Amino acid sequence: MDTVFDVVTRLNHDEGLTIVLVEQNARKALSVANMAYVLQGGAIALHGTAQDLVESSAVQELYLGG
Repeated sequence: MDTVFDVVTRLNHDEGLTIVLVEQNARKALSVANMAYVLQGGAIALHGTAQDLVESSAVQELYLGG
């Protein structure tokens, strides 16, 4: 799985490509993301920079295990 994240990171940083990553491992996805969107029931429930979401108490409680 780390290979996928390594490739996504390289393509974004080295090639300047925008990548849409759908991933259930929120902590890992946020570690490589610039922007993030949390979907709930098919609608965007939360969005912001990856750092903002990592620091969000709601995201920490619901998706990052407290």
